[in-house]
Amino acid sequence: MKAGRRTTLLLLLGVLYNWGWAIDLETMRFPSVLGLIGVTYFVAAIALSATVNRGVLLCVTIAILTITTLAHLVVSVPGGAPGVLTPEGSINSWLDQTLLPGRLHGETYDPEGLLGIFSSSSITLAGVLAGLTMVSIPRRNAAMMRCAVYFLAAGFALLLIGFALAPAYPPIKKIWTAPFDIIAIGSSLILLAMAILLFDIWNRKKLGIGLAAIGANAILAYFGARYLIYPVYGPAENWPPAMSAAVVAVLMIGMWFVLAALYRRRIFWRL
Repeated sequence: MKAGRRTTLLLLLGVLYNWGWAIDLETMRFPSVLGLIGVTYFVAAIALSATVNRGVLLCVTIAILTITTLAHLVVSVPGGAPGVLTPEGSINSWLDQTLLPGRLHGETYDPEGLLGIFSSSSITLAGVLAGLTMVSIPRRNAAMMRCAVYFLAAGFALLLIGFALAPAYPPIKKIWTAPFDIIAIGSSLILLAMAILLFDIWNRKKLGIGLAAIGANAILAYFGARYLIYPVYGPAENWPPAMSAAVVAVLMIGMWFVLAALYRRRIFWRL
């Protein structure tokens, strides 16, 4: 129930984010980045509630990647053909146009559409697997170092697999192909391993304060950009490049100081 409430709230906030300042029911867009995060979080929460067995969760993750691959390369849709990954001919486009109401961000498909949400759930489940691995080991330097090495090795292996598949099945973020998911998981594992080395083993926690201020209020930062920076950035695109860049930089730095102040006061917008 808690996961369901959080997912529903993220879906609603995603619609609000898409509206921005110009609320227009005729051009309402229902899919969103926040909605994708909410649904994939719900999938991971349900899976984790069912089992903490990493082998089973790994099989579920592989199954999602396999089904996504088959959908993209084997399934034929009306007006398209198997293996077509264009904005007009992909199965993502057919599903979104057939089942989603409102406006699609990609016109013929939505980057946060139905198959995209299903496919990207593999990345969230990979995060669950990484988290379960981390909490299962002792908080000692030797154990943490082994964990970091495993994550690095797995990350680079997944990057190789993802790029090796590219000639036959390219990594495309907008329709969340399986190679893109694999590359995203591999990149995230490498970054996680670096964070373990930097903050847990080498104890350089002060270096992470600047990032922590953003991560602790990530959704607030996301909405701040939408309602404060983007409205200025639009007109600024027509200004001289140096002036445009300076204005956007000032706005972003100003927002970071706000987030840093909230972080120091332990004020967080949690869903």
